[in-house]
Amino acid sequence: MENYSYEPVPPRIGGAMVIHYIRMPEPDVYRVQNLAIATYEGEGEYYLFECDEVWEIMKESEYTSADAAIEEASKRYDLRGYQWDYKKDD
Repeated sequence: MENYSYEPVPPRIGGAMVIHYIRMPEPDVYRVQNLAIATYEGEGEYYLFECDEVWEIMKESEYTSADAAIEEASKRYDLRGYQWDYKKDD
């Protein structure tokens, strides 16, 4: 697991507040290695950010709830054995 990202989870990605995240041990074929669920303050939407090893956004999708974003991530990635971590305010 030498490719594992130890880059700290940022409190915000693209200006959106991170609420849940998963780090995967190795990137997929598109270099996605980290997943984050985030929301912008004052908005009701949630975003699934598919990020590289340093949390740069590779792809983003919008959802009406955090649960819907998590469900979609589970369809796109084999997340068996992973658990979404909750990002506490720093």
